Amino acid sequence: MDRTEHLNRKAIEEMVKRKGIFQILSSLEENSKSFSDINEETTISSSTLSKHLKFGVKDGLWEQKLETLDDGGSKKVYSITEYGEKNLIAAEKIDLIDALEQKRAAENAYNDKIEEFIEKVPDAIDIESHREMTEALDDL
Repeated sequence: MDRTEHLNRKAIEEMVKRKGIFQILSSLEENSKSFSDINEETTISSSTLSKHLKFGVKDGLWEQKLETLDDGGSKKVYSITEYGEKNLIAAEKIDLIDALEQKRAAENAYNDKIEEFIEKVPDAIDIESHREMTEALDDL
């Protein structure tokens, strides 16, 4: 693998690891949208979305344009690029988007179970039982 391929692979890895990138690409698949439109359609926080939109423009996944409003004002709108479409299609072909959604659902279920554990288990274990359990775990 030459240096260029390595840099491209590294850039792709960084892009894919950004939470919500494919949500944004999916949102832009049909037509151009403003920040608030994308924010309403995704589960990404506003601050993260703002950062990702900047990265996506820099990475060439979507482009940002200024759209003139009827009242004479303007707003930024984002539209998917050909490169962004190719990435979205590739991700869909290998079920990456479904896998990401399943991962997110599993993480949410895990976090819910942690909360349930924190709320319920200590009440059900008396202090002596807790000490015995802790000592038994320490012996492992």
